[in-house]
Amino acid sequence: MTGQVTLNLYREAVSLRFQNGKITRIVSRGLIGETACMIPPFAAVQLFFGHRSLQELEGIYPDVWVKGGEREIIELLFPKVNAFLHTNY
Repeated sequence: MTGQVTLNLYREAVSLRFQNGKITRIVSRGLIGETACMIPPFAAVQLFFGHRSLQELEGIYPDVWVKGGEREIIELLFPKVNAFLHTNY
């Protein structure tokens, strides 16, 4: 894959740039409007540390959503694992 994926965390957006399947650059984009991937910060932590899958978060939080081809990349980058993060929600 060569391209860019932007994770919008509402207060901050982060773009991951890929070149031939490798992340070559991570860029902070600041506060921007709607993107193909919208995840609030408290849900993003659960995704990043493998506590919950993207599908589980979408079922719990109505403001978590991912459009198009971004879904496959995010599920690949952040799979659900046996995490040591245990939240109270």
